[in-house]
Amino acid sequence: MVEYAYDTWGKKVQTTGSLAGTLGLFQPFRYRGYVYDWETGFYYLQSRYYDPTTGRFISADVLLSTGQGVLGYDCYAYCLGNPVIRADYNGTDSDFLEWLKSTFGAEARTTYRQKLRNKYKSVWLFFVDCEIGTETSFVSNSSGNSSKPISVYVEERADNWLLSSAGLRFNIGSLSIDYSLGVDNAGVTLEYDRGNGNSWSLGWGYDFTTLKYGLEYKDSFQINDFESESTYVNVGYTLYGLAALAAALNGDYQPVMSPSLAWEN
Repeated sequence: MVEYAYDTWGKKVQTTGSLAGTLGLFQPFRYRGYVYDWETGFYYLQSRYYDPTTGRFISADVLLSTGQGVLGYDCYAYCLGNPVIRADYNGTDSDFLEWLKSTFGAEARTTYRQKLRNKYKSVWLFFVDCEIGTETSFVSNSSGNSSKPISVYVEERADNWLLSSAGLRFNIGSLSIDYSLGVDNAGVTLEYDRGNGNSWSLGWGYDFTTLKYGLEYKDSFQINDFESESTYVNVGYTLYGLAALAAALNGDYQPVMSPSLAWEN
């Protein structure tokens, strides 16, 4: 809807989007989440105003020193002269820890999952195992935040604790790259957030419960704050399929020329 582009010091370079001329002019939360005063062009940082044109505050810090070396005595300096890796959310501190807090996140959650799946096995089509179905996920407990640019998470499975997992997420705008490690999902997933809890994802990994290695596409939508539902397609090779393929190539196994169909709840 509205996108802003800034230079290194937070000065607005351009505003684009369908609402750039309306909402884009007056919505106050801009660069680094600071409150923007559109009349002066300054940002309000809770205790004083910052001018992105000069890269300095317009009034002195209430602290004589922030305790960060020589630059800590400059009462008008913003982020110790290094706004690329630092942020100042209260106008009185330019601590590197603020950047860490805004960049790194962690979350622990408890989830109950249930699948209704249609399993299609074809031993003649390159010994492919295909699964199509829906999955309902209910988050009963969650603490922390895994939506920050670099986040770690732990998911406890209430339906089967043996399927609990942990992972590392890289969030870049609407895109996320998820490296997960679990018994039924060890691999990497690329996810696109469509907004309102809806997303598309494409993952590649290994399921130790079925000895299957393959690719999964998932279309997810949010039902409420705690529950979501996904439609997925999973295609891959199982260890048994590869063994059968090796036997067929060796002439010891004759593949069945009709696929089998099985429903699992």
